[in-house]
Amino acid sequence: MKDTAVSIIVPVYNVEKYLAQCMDSIVSQTLKNIEIICVNDGSSDKSGDILVDYAAKDSRIKVINKENGGYGMAMNVGIRAASGKYIGIVEPDDYILPEMYEKLYRAAEKNGCDIVKSDFYRFTGEGDSLVTTYNKTARTDENYNRVICPAEEKESFRFIMNTWCGIYRRDFIVNHNILHNETPGASFQDNGFWFKGFCYAERIMFIPDALYMNRRDNPGSSVANREKVYCGNEEYRLIYGSMCEDPEIKEKFTDVFMMKKLHTYMFNLRRISSEYRHEYIRRFSEEFGVSKKKGELCRAVFTPGEWTELMQIIRDPDEYYYTVECKRIKVSAVLPVYNCEKYLRQCLDSLAAQTLKDFEAICVDDGSEDGSSLILEEYAAKDPRFTVIHTKNGGAGAARNSGMKKACGEYIIFLDSDDYYEPDMLEEAYRCARNDNADITVFRSKQYDEETREITPCTYSLRTDKLPKKRPFSINDMEHSIFRCFMGWAWDKLYRRSFVLNNE
Repeated sequence: MKDTAVSIIVPVYNVEKYLAQCMDSIVSQTLKNIEIICVNDGSSDKSGDILVDYAAKDSRIKVINKENGGYGMAMNVGIRAASGKYIGIVEPDDYILPEMYEKLYRAAEKNGCDIVKSDFYRFTGEGDSLVTTYNKTARTDENYNRVICPAEEKESFRFIMNTWCGIYRRDFIVNHNILHNETPGASFQDNGFWFKGFCYAERIMFIPDALYMNRRDNPGSSVANREKVYCGNEEYRLIYGSMCEDPEIKEKFTDVFMMKKLHTYMFNLRRISSEYRHEYIRRFSEEFGVSKKKGELCRAVFTPGEWTELMQIIRDPDEYYYTVECKRIKVSAVLPVYNCEKYLRQCLDSLAAQTLKDFEAICVDDGSEDGSSLILEEYAAKDPRFTVIHTKNGGAGAARNSGMKKACGEYIIFLDSDDYYEPDMLEEAYRCARNDNADITVFRSKQYDEETREITPCTYSLRTDKLPKKRPFSINDMEHSIFRCFMGWAWDKLYRRSFVLNNE
């Protein structure tokens, strides 16, 4: 029997919904001389049974069962068990095109590469609802189909940081002890593997074919978990410690390490729940402030915008939070949700399509018993502007209050999950609020008859004929008619958040 060309490692933890699609794509590879090492990291669902069934049908599949230890440990177990000339990685909720490993293997062998990587698709949905986005791993066309040495072309450290769309020569991995950090859970442990690989590799090639399908709608994915606030910080602490053990690597690559660290921290700042962002920016500032004092920040590797923003964070994290981060979110949309799966996708789609992009949607699942919770998690997984809070059923008022506590937008709006919205609703309401410096901005609405599908103006929701002529106006200008002008609905009004908080 020929020596194994590629050992494909699949770290598995509670992915029964997606695992069959993943495994089918691997066993169907046109490169037949492969081994498939599935590390079952203590799954509590049916993932282990699925792996046993596949192993019974294909002798190339090896299943390793272990107690749950996190993504990094599972990957290292798989790497140590591998016997192939190259190592590949497939996440168990993703899948790959049939020719992926044949193309990567041929390129590696022909060019004597340490690492070969392809482009990839990010996707959501399945079948007719499949939506894909092409991602160029190496950013620009001139970086493809040629051998790159990262030490000589440090711009390569700006390439997309993922480990799963490539293959790695196993003796290269072993000789340089390139492993994953074994921290709990599944967040950022691939960063150290990627960075160390780029530091030591002398020959990397990128091929301009999208061969990997990266799922973005798995609600269990680590990118959907916004409470893992400091996992990225811990990963970069460990990477830095590893660099310090090799003075030559530290000397060569501290500049790009700091650049990648900045990128990761900024990504994480968008990812985490809004309630943690202020404290995170302070920690962010403290860490980079220490690096600045040690002379480890090289201005040349940052863009002018990156450098300016980094210096602002170091100089005054509180000022950055209030003047940049808070104002980055113009509107917080709070959406209480209870058993609304029939209408929820239309509602969320109309929010995602708003022409005002700088908003956050705080979706409060008020103890739903239908499929609403899963729908919310799906949208949060693919759009970082959406946050999901799960609470016991307490009614719309309690749900709105829970959402309001996490809101950090300049303005706040309370929407209903069985409605949908015109694309320019938030933009127009925000523009009017800012133009008039208003505490409350009220807008018109329409009525939708589900049976007839007829849309008609809701004329009684806002009686403009009874409004004062001046703009803006206060209750003192219309104290006898205010309750005849407006309805007591929550969803047709935009509130300045500071006004609401100051008048609780």
